[in-house]
Amino acid sequence: MSEREIQNGSPYPVRTAAVGAPVKRVDASDKVTGRAVYLDDMVVPGVLHAALVFPGCAHAVLRGVDASAARSMAGVRSTLTADDIPGENQVGVIDADQPLLPFDRIRYEGDAVAIVVAETAALAREAADAVSVDLTELPGVFDAVRAMEPDAPQVHDGGNVFLHDKVRKGDIDAGFDAADIIVEREFRTHHQEHCYLEPLAALAVPGDNGSMTVYGTMQCPFYVQKAVAGVLGLPLASVRVIQTVTGGGFGGKEDAPSEICACAALAAWKTGSAVKLVYSREEDFLRQTSSHARDVQAWRQARRHVHGREDTRGGGRRSLLDTDSRRRVPRDRARDGPL
Repeated sequence: MSEREIQNGSPYPVRTAAVGAPVKRVDASDKVTGRAVYLDDMVVPGVLHAALVFPGCAHAVLRGVDASAARSMAGVRSTLTADDIPGENQVGVIDADQPLLPFDRIRYEGDAVAIVVAETAALAREAADAVSVDLTELPGVFDAVRAMEPDAPQVHDGGNVFLHDKVRKGDIDAGFDAADIIVEREFRTHHQEHCYLEPLAALAVPGDNGSMTVYGTMQCPFYVQKAVAGVLGLPLASVRVIQTVTGGGFGGKEDAPSEICACAALAAWKTGSAVKLVYSREEDFLRQTSSHARDVQAWRQARRHVHGREDTRGGGRRSLLDTDSRRRVPRDRARDGPL
């Protein structure tokens, strides 16, 4: 690749082989030729396989988990619940509101209540299906607008609104009062799944000195390090995280890998063996932090043409909210009538 000279106002030219020239991706050749080693391609002697147990409902009181049938199956090495976590049962990224393994409440259908470890992946899934979960199902809430209503089921004890924030600039009311027309519209978007080709996967390998090495398909290794260290009760220096070749992410492998990596690490800590955990496509959809549906109300105001130009002094107001904390502006404020 030839170098290019860029004159940047200095008498000395800057030579670069990147700016203004095509750059070859460092992983392109391995991916297109099939040489790239993804997480599930990794082979570790004596590795065990984990599977998760899901409750089958979105909201419930968790009364107990009976894994005796799974433990009696030949080739099953261990089962784990919240009681087996040596550190903090928490993987919340922004707020400490998400247990790795729930112990009292189910708050979404992807909450895993137990981990099963077996000699093969197929056996681990079969044993996970044999685990009995005792719960009392509660009404769920699946819409942000509904969640803010007074009689909505409360997902968390502190309420359903995680954050109510305001951003204000200028005199909005004065701008609206001076407007000749105010346009109000409401928009709704659907959920959006990142749908990368490689599902979430993790491999945890315990060290002789009590340390833990975790391999995984991810975008934010330091999120994973913090989560694994917290769950195992280890200092950060004792947890090494290695991002493997990642088969797509698009933002979908930022916080979600903390959960699967912490589950694999917990299983490796309990068994003393390397443990691999790979989601099926269905499990990946179930556990993924997808782009949420949004309820948007937007208002724009404008003045009539003044001296041959449009006067829009006062600006406009826009509201884009996941939690739908919104202020309504009556449509009758459109002075020229409805549009």
